[in-house]
Amino acid sequence: MTSKVRTLIAGVVLVALVIGGSVLLLGPGDPEGDHRVFLFEYFTEGSVGAEIGVWEGDFSVKMLQEIRPSKLHLIDPWAFEKSEEYKEAWYGGEGGQQEMDARYEGVLSRFDDEIDAGTVVVHRQPSDVASGAFRDEYFDWVYIDGNHLYEFVKKDLELYYSKVKTGGYITGDDYVRTGWWEGGVKKALDEFLEKNQVELVELRSTQFVLKKGPPSFGGRVRAQFLKTRSDLRWISRRGRGFLSRMVGLS
Repeated sequence: MTSKVRTLIAGVVLVALVIGGSVLLLGPGDPEGDHRVFLFEYFTEGSVGAEIGVWEGDFSVKMLQEIRPSKLHLIDPWAFEKSEEYKEAWYGGEGGQQEMDARYEGVLSRFDDEIDAGTVVVHRQPSDVASGAFRDEYFDWVYIDGNHLYEFVKKDLELYYSKVKTGGYITGDDYVRTGWWEGGVKKALDEFLEKNQVELVELRSTQFVLKKGPPSFGGRVRAQFLKTRSDLRWISRRGRGFLSRMVGLS
């Protein structure tokens, strides 16, 4: 048996163990479709919420249709970032400020009726600046999908924590180890969980859901389970990638 074959067999065994353990722990995968819509289970009709990071407003439309909030604040600077660290971000790399201005105007047009009715309020500001407009315990929920770099996610979590009602939800996108933001969302969230009175109630499809308030013992156990499950999914994906590369070498 050649060394290449032995390595391939070892890789298959490793991946089988990882994936097998993950299946037992994780259960079935998420269904096809928008991976964020499960969040609507936590956003009640008539609630007051905020979306930080709006882009063209596609998710905002779904929020309005499915939740029917009494007030939805859309927060985004629609600012092009020239720095090299943003070259792979939607608001960096190719394009420019003119393109971002067009997206902002598109959002105003898209929600013209809701803006006139007072249901939608658009804030063209960085999220830290916009936070000053809201009193403490104002929001039923916030969805954080703005600048993904660690220091910005950390600031969003800290600033909007006080703006959410006790028992309300702080949610967001891209809780992963990778990405152009180098796992900044995950790092910021993990630190935030250790320092604040919140309970991690869901990690699914890169989305996170925190409930504001002291976590119970059961909640702490669940939080550890959810983070372990997320780590296993990452290991499982890495294992499948390793297996694909090994098969390619055979």
